[in-house]
Amino acid sequence: MLNLNQDFDVSINSSFRDKTVLITGGLGLTGSNLARKLVSLGAKVSIYTKSLRHEANIKDIKERVEIILGDISDKNKIQQAVLNKDFIFLLAGQTSVPISMENPFLDLELNARATLNVLEACKEFNKEANIIFAGTIREAGQIENTYAREKQREDPTSIFDLHKLTSEKYLQIYNKVYGLKTVTLRFSNIFGMGQVETDPHVSVINHFVKKAIIEKKLQVYGNGGPLRDYNYVENIVDACLIASTTPKAWGNVYITGSGEGRNFKQFLDSLKEILKKEYNIDIEITKVPTPEIISKTVQGDVIADYYKFMSDTGWKPKISFQEGLKKTVEFYMKG
Repeated sequence: MLNLNQDFDVSINSSFRDKTVLITGGLGLTGSNLARKLVSLGAKVSIYTKSLRHEANIKDIKERVEIILGDISDKNKIQQAVLNKDFIFLLAGQTSVPISMENPFLDLELNARATLNVLEACKEFNKEANIIFAGTIREAGQIENTYAREKQREDPTSIFDLHKLTSEKYLQIYNKVYGLKTVTLRFSNIFGMGQVETDPHVSVINHFVKKAIIEKKLQVYGNGGPLRDYNYVENIVDACLIASTTPKAWGNVYITGSGEGRNFKQFLDSLKEILKKEYNIDIEITKVPTPEIISKTVQGDVIADYYKFMSDTGWKPKISFQEGLKKTVEFYMKG
């Protein structure tokens, strides 16, 4: 098992130098940070994206990556994109629970069918690629006893959860039947530096950090909601890299997260303290009613139990919530 210090870094460096990598959704928060890390490791990175809306997220590495403009439902373009790729990271998708409920067919297209398109392309044209899929800790639905584990009974609470779970099952079938080297990482709530234009459906932490800095006031639903596991994006990048280079992980599903829980009010209290102490900024927090669609699809308390992933790969989160939050605030303070 790897020591996530020098041994881990040496292993990753040697694994990606001069390798070809495809990242779908590579302009997003996780994708852009993953692309930046891979470029620094000497990989040849291609980013597959349907638009350049979030191109600012990779402005520092733009000239060092290939950008492929296309819809992930375009079979011909996906087939060309996966050719000769050593690693494929599937990070693209529809990420909003409310949108998935309002437009389930769109969610089906952008999540489940999109994943199937890539798997079919790899089955036919690149069976040797290492494929990492961005799942979600929401897939299991309501969690018994707070801690999310891989053996948890799956009972999705929204269309988004269901289609992510369906995608995960596709990967397992393509591993068992066709021998594709697939791994699903069920991510907890991701936040961190690198997302210039924020979106609460991508990272609620990033969105509220930027909003607090600009508007100096925030709203919270009720008393702050259930416990959530917020994991800094650098930890997620490490998880993606080590999962893609660990043969023992192929065909498996893993829970990843910080292993800690806090509700939204606790996050806001930490944010308020950092802004006051470090930047002398005061923010006002008020309570508002929870929208009905959110209250009907909300997941209860969830904390990631990442023991299985740590046991199989040696991974564990290196950046704490508090350190990550300070880095995120600093990122938005710099504009």
